[in-house]
Amino acid sequence: MRVFWFLCGNEATPSSRIHGIKVHDKLLRMGYGSQIVHKAPRFMEDLYYPAWIVGLFRFFISRNDTVVFQKVNGARTVRLLRSLKSKGIRSVFIDCDLPLKKEMALLCDVTICPSVELFNRYQEVGVSNVYCIPDAVESFMPPTSSVGKKKTILWFGKSGQGKWEGLEWFRQEVFPKVMDKWKFVTVSDHKDSTVKWEASTAAEIVNKADLVIIPVSQNDSDQVKSANRCTQSMALGVPVLCNYTGSYREVIVDSHNGMISSDKNEWIAFIRRMEDDQLLATTKANAFRTAEGFSMDNLVGQWISSLKIDKGDTSPSYSILLFARLLAFQHSVKKFLSRLKKKVSARPQIQPVNERIK
Repeated sequence: MRVFWFLCGNEATPSSRIHGIKVHDKLLRMGYGSQIVHKAPRFMEDLYYPAWIVGLFRFFISRNDTVVFQKVNGARTVRLLRSLKSKGIRSVFIDCDLPLKKEMALLCDVTICPSVELFNRYQEVGVSNVYCIPDAVESFMPPTSSVGKKKTILWFGKSGQGKWEGLEWFRQEVFPKVMDKWKFVTVSDHKDSTVKWEASTAAEIVNKADLVIIPVSQNDSDQVKSANRCTQSMALGVPVLCNYTGSYREVIVDSHNGMISSDKNEWIAFIRRMEDDQLLATTKANAFRTAEGFSMDNLVGQWISSLKIDKGDTSPSYSILLFARLLAFQHSVKKFLSRLKKKVSARPQIQPVNERIK
């Protein structure tokens, strides 16, 4: 039995990397048959393959195989899913945020979510065969000791969807009360961030911090998110101070490995307690130990169980590999020609000689 992955993005898309590529890589190392068929060049909610050709994939996939759709849920995806189901092929849908993709979840044999809250939302709309698998941490670094006159509070992440603006509460209500002994560093794609986000260096920067803050809004979209930002911070040896979400509460034990609160006075008090070097070192060590439970080694068993795969057939499908690469090449050529056409049409037009004389 093999598993074939249709992902909504590539390595630069966090959900595709965490819920697809990293799991696929681990399965290969363990000797399972796993193959990525669709890795979109950017985040896409549907397959980028031509609609007329999507159904041809059913001829290359066996009834004993499992097909995984990671967040893709558009018309072409549904068309392929229905085609595979008509052949009796098992299908899995992975989702990690709102809105719910009810049609995909009901059509697939299994739905996988990274948070209990999203798991509950799917069950509430009638999706019964749903599993919750926490996000695996991507990198580990043991805690470091504080260096310099001031300790470091750090926030990291993309600036979109109001996340950068969400820092204003901390900047105005909390940080002025502790800035005598702390500095605030941001690692982001935002133009005003302290350090520009680079995948190759971000982990080391976080590891040198003393406390990570994660302001979280109370809207539905944020409340169904996984604990990934929290567990990844802890895996880099840094305790977390954040607002409430169900997934964070499952990880954080107050004053042990971090703190969850929406009260600015409790934020200030916790930061002040972390000024004690010994207490900070203990809290960092506790955070790091907590994150060890979210390693891929500890979670891959849940993936294997949910995907229901075995090591019976581990050979890759070279037909699918060739087919997918041809389609990817065709897509890149199409995009190149489209950009070229736009450049040509944007060039200033040269007037005819008789028009210039006038």
